[in-house]
Amino acid sequence: MRNRIEEENPSEPLYSTRPAIQKFFQKHNPHVQLKRNGEILFHDGAVLEYSFESFGRMTPPPTDKYERRKAICKYWRAVAKQAEDAFNNLQQSLLGYSDGQVQEETDEAIETLKELRAAANKARSELRSAEKRRDDATPAWIVAKRRDDDRDKQQREKFRHRVSSVKL
Repeated sequence: MRNRIEEENPSEPLYSTRPAIQKFFQKHNPHVQLKRNGEILFHDGAVLEYSFESFGRMTPPPTDKYERRKAICKYWRAVAKQAEDAFNNLQQSLLGYSDGQVQEETDEAIETLKELRAAANKARSELRSAEKRRDDATPAWIVAKRRDDDRDKQQREKFRHRVSSVKL
């Protein structure tokens, strides 16, 4: 049993024979499809919007280093989520807790579960690496704003503590 990510041929687009879409997939693969908001995210930060009827806007990776790294983090977050869901779904099915199809209790099912666990761990590791690269590329003005926001929050908390300590 394989998850959808592993089954996809990364050199082929999902549903289109249009040359522009095929070229976009070939240039930016691998990808992960987000069903909830109609986006296909690519490992390099590119995005392809889609609907039930057709593909929409093809957005290349951002040129700004920080924005591109944020987009790459979004890709790895989606890959990790799908990998974790595939693992959890199979595990629940094997344990008999799933409302869906119950998997047979075989050694192959255990091996598949271990493969899914390894894929989820790899995706999590890639996500952590991508987040570190994103954090390293954070512009100084954003770092300064976060620091100011944190200082303001601490001051508000101190004030609230002082107010709540005044009793009747």
